[in-house]
Amino acid sequence: MPLGVEVIDKHINISVKKRETNLHYGKYSQKGADGVDGDAYQIAVANGFVGTRPQWLASLKGEKGDNGIDGLNAGGGVEITQNSPILRWPITHNLGYKPNITAFDSANTECQGYDRENETINFLEIVWPYEMSGKVILS
Repeated sequence: MPLGVEVIDKHINISVKKRETNLHYGKYSQKGADGVDGDAYQIAVANGFVGTRPQWLASLKGEKGDNGIDGLNAGGGVEITQNSPILRWPITHNLGYKPNITAFDSANTECQGYDRENETINFLEIVWPYEMSGKVILS
């Protein structure tokens, strides 16, 4: 039994940094399959790799790939401009997912400190602590 784990009456009691979590060990739990013996290098050798551990590690790094396409330019994002300073920016973006937000003030300086509210996969509100104008890029 691992340190810090104790089985008592079909319950697992785990103590972590003075916090306790009790997980029920129910009748539907099953032991998972055993893993492969050895570390990744040993497995590679068993499957035909010939060379030292440092050579194997060096073989894991491939060549540099091509640069990816910027999400906004590739059509996967939306840029919204808010010209009037207001506290709440309601945004219907219709992206079909909850996007990443990059926000800028009217001087085009990247900003943080906003809250995301009323968010769905096609709508969100950005709430500022003070009236703000600028733009957001959703990706």
